[in-house]
Amino acid sequence: MKDKLAILLLLFLSSCAKDKLIGERSILIGTWNWTHTDHTFGICEGDNFSEMLTPESEGQTFSMEFFEKGIVKYFENDKLIGSNRLVFARYGDSCTGSLSNYSEFIIYLDNKSEDLSTYFSGCVCDTAIEVLRGFPFEIYENGCEFYRSNFVKQ
Repeated sequence: MKDKLAILLLLFLSSCAKDKLIGERSILIGTWNWTHTDHTFGICEGDNFSEMLTPESEGQTFSMEFFEKGIVKYFENDKLIGSNRLVFARYGDSCTGSLSNYSEFIIYLDNKSEDLSTYFSGCVCDTAIEVLRGFPFEIYENGCEFYRSNFVKQ
C-alpha cells in the first residue's frame, strides 16, 4: 500500500512540473497588456500580405499575468480565459535585430514539449514582451503565417 501511495505522489508531483520565475526570469512577473500584433499571411500561396491588429481593430483586449510560482493566466476583455504552467526550454539568450536588448524565452506550456501548439516563445525586457508564438493569436498554418504580438507591462 505504501508503494502505491509513493507512486501516486511521484506522479502527482511530476504532473505539476513548473519553473518558478526567480532570478532573471522574474522580469516576467506582473500583468502585460496587448498593444498590437503584426500579422503576416498568404506566404504558402506565394503572397506576402500583412496587417496590424489592435484592440480597436479587433474590438477586444488581451492581457497576461505571470506569477512567481510559474503560472500564467490569460485574459480577454478582462475575463479569465485560461492558464498554464510554465516549463522553460530556454531563457536568456539575446534576441536579434531591434530586440537585441531583450532576452529570448521558449516555454513549454504545461510541460508538453511534444505538442508544438503549446510552445510559447518571444523576447522580453523590463517593460515589453514581443510574443512570436502563442497568446493571443495562434499560427494555423505553420510556416504560412506569422504573428508578432506586443505587450507592455502594466
